Amino acid sequence: MTCRPQSAGLYCPIPATPHSSFTDLDRQAFAWIRDYDLVSGSWLDEMEQAGPLRLLAAACPDGIPERMQLVAEFWLWAYALDDTFFDGGIFTGDPSGACQALRPLLRALEFPGESLVQDDAWTAALRSLRRQLETIGTPMQIHRWAAAAREMLFSLVCETAYIHRETLPGLRDYLTLRMETSGAKHHLLLIDFTHGYELTYEQLTAPPVRAVSEACCVLLGIDNDLFSYARESATEGTLRLNAVDVLTRDRDLSIPQAFAEVIRIRNQIMSGFLHLSVDIIAEADAGIAHYTHNLGQWVRANLDWSARTQRYAAFTATGSSALPHLEICDSPTVTTGSHQWWECLD
Repeated sequence: MTCRPQSAGLYCPIPATPHSSFTDLDRQAFAWIRDYDLVSGSWLDEMEQAGPLRLLAAACPDGIPERMQLVAEFWLWAYALDDTFFDGGIFTGDPSGACQALRPLLRALEFPGESLVQDDAWTAALRSLRRQLETIGTPMQIHRWAAAAREMLFSLVCETAYIHRETLPGLRDYLTLRMETSGAKHHLLLIDFTHGYELTYEQLTAPPVRAVSEACCVLLGIDNDLFSYARESATEGTLRLNAVDVLTRDRDLSIPQAFAEVIRIRNQIMSGFLHLSVDIIAEADAGIAHYTHNLGQWVRANLDWSARTQRYAAFTATGSSALPHLEICDSPTVTTGSHQWWECLD
């Protein structure tokens, strides 16, 4: 048997969070998906085993149940949409087809009460979520949610355009895009909604808060890329938008070298994220302090879920022995990173 390379440490001293109070999120969200008949067969079986809503439950253990369920349903809707149409799905490499398919979804985000044509199942489900949000959220939260959802959908089309042109962006451009395609930015903007308070535009766009939010998004995207690499290699084409593959092309590295460099960059961003979080919380009001603390819970929950879920483990066990074994560590492996994530890329 070929020995696997030495484990690669992903720095995260943030403690794991218990989430026993939300054990039913998966069951209810999958029942909702089935009601709209969005997907069926092997995808449902695989995703139910993967338990994606366990991540949400761990990230937001103090969320309000009714609001958590709404966020869970949108989470699973976005997961299904990505897997069906974009992540190796129907519109991979077909940006024009993707644009046409997304137009009804964009209109449903803007005008949930008005349908000019018969909705397909995806649009009907999104319209329902948008209407439910109106009954719970504030106008500003609804506006932020819709704007972030539009950005996510647009960025998925951008991904297909890269594949269509058979090219990859540089690392900086890729990570900027990944903040949107991962859904990270969208879900983080719902932190205040999920917990029953409201942050203002001025609070969320203050330079330190924006910097820590973007760093969190980048960490979530990179960690997903690392854990999902074996799965993507087995299920998608040879041209993939993943931080590892971007670096292999951008810097002419082997896959093991690119893994090591992505992890080094990731750990430096993590170090900067932690220091900036401490600075913000020390001076913030209760809302921003909670928001910033919860960003850290998202990073830890994403790591814990990714390390355990069958969605990735099934492929890692049979994948290339050249891939490192990823482990979470609580000791820093790099010097302190910058407060601006992009300054860690050079």
